[in-house]
Amino acid sequence: MTTNHAIQAVLAEDGIHLHTHQLRSKKGFTVILRHLHHSTSREWLETKLNQLGFMTLSGRLMKHRFTGNHLNLFEIELDPQVNGSHEGTLNLKELNSQAVAVKRHAKPRDPTQCHRHRFGSKTLIQI
Repeated sequence: MTTNHAIQAVLAEDGIHLHTHQLRSKKGFTVILRHLHHSTSREWLETKLNQLGFMTLSGRLMKHRFTGNHLNLFEIELDPQVNGSHEGTLNLKELNSQAVAVKRHAKPRDPTQCHRHRFGSKTLIQI
């Protein structure tokens, strides 16, 4: 882990933002925000959540996995608070007079598989 911390320190010092391993204790509370139009600005959304007292770490507009079309879903990562106030986002029903639904981000239940075997293809060995 010391190597990981050293790499992150060098990247932060140089101002380079790359994905690196994140400790479980440093991970945020991820929620999915539904029913906002995909043209809604991510910055506007983060500002509104910050005004409500929820500290956002990051946010992104979700896209359809096959077509790449924009969905009316936003993935928001919140800074977890010791008092558990970050879980209050799950109770949000409206944001700036727009009806929204907030759900906890669900992790996939299936084990990770390679692309080829994900869809049930079987490898045939020809002799």
